[in-house]
Amino acid sequence: MKKIFLFCIGWLLCLTGHADFVMLTSAGGDTCEVEVVSVDITRQTVTVNSRNKRLMTGSLSWFDEESQKRIHHLAHGVESSLEHPAAQWMSGKWGIGWRVYAGNNKYAQRLDVNRLVEQVKTIPGMSYVLFNLSNGADGSKYTAPHSVLSKINPGSCSERDLFDELATAFQAAGYKVLVYMATEGPAKLKHGPTHGMGPDSVGKWKAWVQAQYGSSDVGTLKKAYAEVIVREFAQRYGTKIDGWWFDHASFGNIELIHREITQANPKAIVAFNSGKLGVTENSNPDYEDFTLGHPTPLRRVLASSKNNLRMVTSIEATENGFCMKDGKASLGHMFMPMKNRWNSGKDIVWPEEQAVEWMQRVLKAGGAWTWNVPFHEATSEINPAAVDFAIRVGAQLR
Repeated sequence: MKKIFLFCIGWLLCLTGHADFVMLTSAGGDTCEVEVVSVDITRQTVTVNSRNKRLMTGSLSWFDEESQKRIHHLAHGVESSLEHPAAQWMSGKWGIGWRVYAGNNKYAQRLDVNRLVEQVKTIPGMSYVLFNLSNGADGSKYTAPHSVLSKINPGSCSERDLFDELATAFQAAGYKVLVYMATEGPAKLKHGPTHGMGPDSVGKWKAWVQAQYGSSDVGTLKKAYAEVIVREFAQRYGTKIDGWWFDHASFGNIELIHREITQANPKAIVAFNSGKLGVTENSNPDYEDFTLGHPTPLRRVLASSKNNLRMVTSIEATENGFCMKDGKASLGHMFMPMKNRWNSGKDIVWPEEQAVEWMQRVLKAGGAWTWNVPFHEATSEINPAAVDFAIRVGAQLR
């Protein structure tokens, strides 16, 4: 039997009942006998089971036209993923995000997970949290051990698996867990070697990649980030991660990253910060499940600026909160800093009335809203003023 090589696993919509084995023909003329398990219309993928019980997922275009018709016929009656996209659970919901200081430092060792969870639980109506595996805008440090980085760059990864503790605790408390990742990775492709841990750590990572891959050019560094960094974390945490948000994603290989994530957890949703800022649109239709949500850059205007109102109205213009492009659905999502900077800042820049109005409009339209707020390392808590603001706003949402 001809083997089907995988490159993506999508959100699986299983066929009802037992499916018989059928003969299908690839676009190249090769035949294979498989059991069609599921079809994902949004991602245009099909999941099949081979005779040796190997579950495999690939693009529908791998098969010839006649086989594609047969696959659709077998899937007749299955609910379309356009009706139930992967990010459906996030529709009409809101959450809050923050970054803890990554790397092996005293704050990571001392962080009181229970204290943080109890603080977040005081905010009414929240459905999910978003916190980091990598440092904020820095791919050189992580909040968990890594089999390669912990050895070649000591101090880059927390010896304590802080991410696992946080994810476990928040899921146990009833929250979905989204993870922040700086896509530039240890090669520092966005901010350069002088940022983060410095040139020595970048040099060690590049040397390791050169030894393993035979090259350390940009394309290979992006490949290694997906296959070494993302893969290990995605496979380790599996369903402990409900979704991913990749910052500066143009500095990574989006296709490979998506493959690694969905192979580890087919139900995980993904967003990539690669597209226009200050708008709400499906920027990566083959790979994103919810929009990046990044406002107009803060160096230009505050997040509360009316310049960003079009992000709200774009979600309101959708049929059910999902932005469509090329037949693919991406949930309209706004990711808004509460203060004048993403992870710091003194004053909340949102008038309470405006925050309630914009959030209510987005959620009513079926979109999602994520606040980003500062985190206080010394006390293991989110900025108290931000929490108080979220409590007041959350209490007014209907």
